Amino acid sequence: MFLAPFLFITLVYTLFFYPVISTGDGGGLATASQTLGIAHPPGCPLYLEVNKLLSFLPVGNISERMIFGSVLFSILSLFLLFKIVKALTESSTVALFGVVYVAFTYSFMGQSVVLKFYPLNLFLITFLLYMGVLASLKGYKKEYIYTSALILGLSSGNHHTALFMLVPLALLFLSFGKRAVVDGLKSIPLFLLGFTVNLHAIVRSYSESAFLFMPTKDLSSFIYMFLRKPYGKASSLEAVESGFGFLEGYVIAIKNLTFILVKNFTFVGVFLFLLGLFLLFKKSKRAFAFILTSFFMFGIFLAKITLAREELDIGHLYIVAHQYYMPAFLLFALLCSLPLTVIYEFFKKKNMELAYRVVPLVVLTFPLLFLFDRALDQNFSRNYVPYSYMKTTLTTMPGYSFFITRGDNAIFLSWYLKSLMGFRNDICNVEIPPEENSIYLRGCQPSDLYKATHKEFFGGDLLDLARDNRLFSSGHIDKSIFLSDALSSKFYLVYYKLVPKGEEDKHKRWIEDNFLYFQKFMFTPYRDCISHKSDDYFTVNLCKFVSYNFAMASKILEKKTLFTLSNPNEEIDTFMNMYFQIAQHNDLSKNFYYIEGEKKHDER
Repeated sequence: MFLAPFLFITLVYTLFFYPVISTGDGGGLATASQTLGIAHPPGCPLYLEVNKLLSFLPVGNISERMIFGSVLFSILSLFLLFKIVKALTESSTVALFGVVYVAFTYSFMGQSVVLKFYPLNLFLITFLLYMGVLASLKGYKKEYIYTSALILGLSSGNHHTALFMLVPLALLFLSFGKRAVVDGLKSIPLFLLGFTVNLHAIVRSYSESAFLFMPTKDLSSFIYMFLRKPYGKASSLEAVESGFGFLEGYVIAIKNLTFILVKNFTFVGVFLFLLGLFLLFKKSKRAFAFILTSFFMFGIFLAKITLAREELDIGHLYIVAHQYYMPAFLLFALLCSLPLTVIYEFFKKKNMELAYRVVPLVVLTFPLLFLFDRALDQNFSRNYVPYSYMKTTLTTMPGYSFFITRGDNAIFLSWYLKSLMGFRNDICNVEIPPEENSIYLRGCQPSDLYKATHKEFFGGDLLDLARDNRLFSSGHIDKSIFLSDALSSKFYLVYYKLVPKGEEDKHKRWIEDNFLYFQKFMFTPYRDCISHKSDDYFTVNLCKFVSYNFAMASKILEKKTLFTLSNPNEEIDTFMNMYFQIAQHNDLSKNFYYIEGEKKHDER
């Protein structure tokens, strides 16, 4: 009978996930997984290998199969949560309350239905939590520490935050004395065995078929990628160092963490959490220390690293808080479930048999109320926006075009359609990072095949491509891009055409004719934007761009010219006030992670 809630949660998650590809990193992760290549730092080899196995499922498209992996690992984590709470309370009903309480929270469910590595990360962490709770309650066994060492090694091949479990596990096993220390030293080879999953990056860097975000053919390049050094201050080691600092930073971090927890669990959850801590302390001092230390690492310490700032914008809250804190949410729900044991004990002492059976079940249904909200903000089943946006972009480009992308949405979605689905492989797609005088050819590989069809680029002259009406960009080329000295951006459908400066009039007729011919394709992302009904920061940004393009299109058609709008960036605010309905209709994130600063921005 206890399996019924898990089957129900699985059904809801499966019905709610993306139908094609998710926004953000989804396209890049799917492409790297399918080719067993290397994803963005730290490479995520374990996640890619698991996704490759999932790609052989006989149902759905490749992306859906991989998203089902997110569902699977979230469900497995919830099952382990059930086992942990039951071990602490000896009650299946209490354990199920913790499961349902977290399963339909905004952020937990939101990360369970998209193509990301956080659910796998959660599963590995929850497994380690289970090992620690068993040791706390049943006594020390060397099998616990050996298994934990192997899982920790494997987790290094997915997401580095799982290694935070080293702290609570080390403190726990040290409490068992000398024998645990000896076994800990003996377990190091098992950790190293698990760590060998990272050799994937070096081995696959020599494959011509693998999609490589960053080739790592030697030890130095591997370390550079593994430690996420390309991200500067956000690299793994520097991020951890920032966790050791002033007390003031921790005060701000706890305030922001509390804000996130209340948003997901309501104020009732804070009360249950504190009571749960007290009850756990009475139950087992060792389990209390282990779970509290774990919550500190994945809640407070992580918040010190990522959220220790007075002002948070909606993007930072959604990108950071919405993704990183799945383990903290699970631990919070674990502690929130423990107070139900008090209700059980009260009814037992009073011999209230009916209440003993009925009231806990009524309490169990309380978290199900969250599901009504999730059906409106985390239901991605109709979110075709990322797919239709990039499909429209690539469909309307001339043959053998050259497409410059900026930002994760455009870059990763282009990879998915071109490299994974084989759509418009004639287009050479490159990235130009802001503030860098460089071009990355990840979407234009193998380069030998493109040298014959894009001679202008490989010959070092993008201007020839522009003169031939084959040079386009996902964003406006502004002063931060070194190409701005030679090229100007001209609005075109849902992206930009790049024209050599001083030669705009020569290209006017071509743009007008093709704009009128292809404008019908703009209606696909437009319709998807007004009907997807999901709350996703990246989707909202795509839809803002689509609505902006409709604003530009209407002005162009009204003025019968494409060259009256010389600087789209300066005119966007005016047009967005007229054509903001699409984004406003779907921007539910401002109802969830709502902050005063965003309200002022909207009013402006």
